[in-house]
Amino acid sequence: MYDSTIVCSKCESIWQEWDNYAQLLLADKPRNWRVRYHSNRKICYIVDNYDYRKLKLFFISMVWRASVSSQPFFSKVSLGQFEDIAKNHIASNDPGDSEVFSVNLAKFDHPLAESILDPHDDKYSDVNYLRFYLAGYIAYIKVDHKPTPKLFSQVAMAENRPLYIICRDFKKKAKNLN
Repeated sequence: MYDSTIVCSKCESIWQEWDNYAQLLLADKPRNWRVRYHSNRKICYIVDNYDYRKLKLFFISMVWRASVSSQPFFSKVSLGQFEDIAKNHIASNDPGDSEVFSVNLAKFDHPLAESILDPHDDKYSDVNYLRFYLAGYIAYIKVDHKPTPKLFSQVAMAENRPLYIICRDFKKKAKNLN
């Protein structure tokens, strides 16, 4: 989804590098990835080398753009008091530490999961998140001053550590919806 009313085309170039990087890194299968298994079940992708700054700024700019967009698709996204915080991170080219807009990624490995659903707010262990569906991926982005829940913090994006992308079973998840 694209909203041309957010910023001018010159300003749009601010996040083009981040968008391109995220698309390249996460396209189809993550680049430079290895898979971790548990009892013959794929549990996560691990990307040892990635650019934390670019990827984190992609997610911060994505949630900011969704929050300020007038497109109905993004109507359930509001950063509220975090809107200016996100804008400052974008303007200063600063991704912040892993607690600021903490990001967790998951991936469905199934062609039917490549659709994009509307983003919405969510809550885990009483911590506020925004959930985005991105062509097979799910991005959970914390929008709260509370610390990242322990379960999430162990696999959240962080500088100087691998990127963990949790594998989700699409068939099992779809079956639970029936």
